[in-house]
Amino acid sequence: MPPPKTVLALEKLREKGLEVTYAPAPWYTDNVDKLAAEKEQREQRIATAQHAEHLEKLPADRSEGVGMEIPRVQRGQLYETVKYGKE
Repeated sequence: MPPPKTVLALEKLREKGLEVTYAPAPWYTDNVDKLAAEKEQREQRIATAQHAEHLEKLPADRSEGVGMEIPRVQRGQLYETVKYGKE
């Protein structure tokens, strides 16, 4: 039985139209409908949440000019060596 991460990756490929075969993974194949229903319920709860406008939206908006009002922070230099205590 392949690991869960591999099964999910193979299923994504199957959704794209590729023919995929792997050893049966009961935790996934026996619960496909249940997993889809849970995902749908979660998306519905997020959409109808009281403060849904404050929830993170993914993927992030990448249009030009978005985030111009966010101040840029200059980070300090990272040194390759670190000294601990007195030397």
